[in-house]
Amino acid sequence: MGQKVHPVGMRLGINRTWKSRWFAKKNYAELLKEDLTIRKYVTTKLARAGISEVIIERKADKVVVNVRTARPGIVIGRKGIEVERLNKELEHLTSRDIRINILEVKKVELDAQLVAEHIAKQLESRMGFRRAVRKAVESTMRMGAKGIKIRCAGRLGGSEMSRVQEHHEGRVPLHTLRADIDFAKATARTTHGAVGVKVWIFKGEKLDGMIDSLEEEKRSQKSQRDSFRGRRDDRSDRGRGDRPPRRGARSGGRGAPSGRSGGRSSAGRSGSGRPTGGTRPASGGRPPRRTDAEKPAPSAGARQGGESKPAVKKSGEVKPAVKKSGEVKPAVKKSGTNEGS
Repeated sequence: MGQKVHPVGMRLGINRTWKSRWFAKKNYAELLKEDLTIRKYVTTKLARAGISEVIIERKADKVVVNVRTARPGIVIGRKGIEVERLNKELEHLTSRDIRINILEVKKVELDAQLVAEHIAKQLESRMGFRRAVRKAVESTMRMGAKGIKIRCAGRLGGSEMSRVQEHHEGRVPLHTLRADIDFAKATARTTHGAVGVKVWIFKGEKLDGMIDSLEEEKRSQKSQRDSFRGRRDDRSDRGRGDRPPRRGARSGGRGAPSGRSGGRSSAGRSGSGRPTGGTRPASGGRPPRRTDAEKPAPSAGARQGGESKPAVKKSGEVKPAVKKSGEVKPAVKKSGTNEGS
């Protein structure tokens, strides 16, 4: 069981209003019946004029009937004869003072009631329902609608079994309350039986009833953006010299004082960019590099011709010991100790 809601009834008081605009305390049922009688008579009498809707307003004993039509010339007639005749007939029907206003529908393709009635007339004239629906959809989308949905139900094409066919183009957000959706239905009386036509037209979003809340929300968002931008400006004004140096950072690195230009100092660099024999300031954890003049001199025992122990690299490889005479004697590794044989 589908929980369907009328698109216009759900939006009453939000972006749609009532077709009967009056208030009554005691004789509400009588006035409501009178409104239904006026609407039925006008739509039946002016069936060829393309009546979109009939809006009724009541002021004391005076009734104002606003008729929205696609063909105002048919309703008015030559020199207003048809309007005067309709006015007299409604006064005789309701026994009240009635005034009729004729309003023209500018864009017929965007009116759901007129589109539904047009499709119903084409179905009655035995036009294929697919062609009729496709033409209506194309003309409506061409006039600037955001979306349209048309549903036909009944013995379509004179088939034995009735079915439902639906054509949808664009978007029709039925759950969005601010969406301006026009809905209407019509009935085609064909030789095979009645065929129902329903039309939904999405024209865009109306924000008339939500302007105050939206403006308040925009103001709050703008204040949040301004405060965030202010925090970013404060952070960008702070220079690198204001930051404390990082613990264990190299000289000229990211945490170096603002007086340095970054990286190693230019003093002690050659033209190729590699450091020369000069010493580098030991501000970090790496010890300074020694020059040949600063290296320690060999011991006295080693100068007198005693055998020197082989030098051991970090990788565990043994470097052969060299005598003064120039002969090389290989070193032998015994149980983890490095001694010459």
